[in-house]
Amino acid sequence: LKGSGENHYAPAAGGIEMKSVNIYLENAAAAESFVQTMRQFEGEYDLALGSYTVDAKSILGVFALVSEKL
Repeated sequence: LKGSGENHYAPAAGGIEMKSVNIYLENAAAAESFVQTMRQFEGEYDLALGSYTVDAKSILGVFALVSEKL
């Protein structure tokens, strides 16, 4: 999962602002650390790779994306 570091903002339904940030998860340990960090925040967060989107707080979902990239 690799990105350019660009940020994208878009208004969502109900007036909630959405932010898109590109990240790079080098290995399974980085993916696990990412999920643990995301679990500290309230709200819903998604992680996407191509046409796949998973809950950023789900270790299984994030691992599935990482394995898809390998």
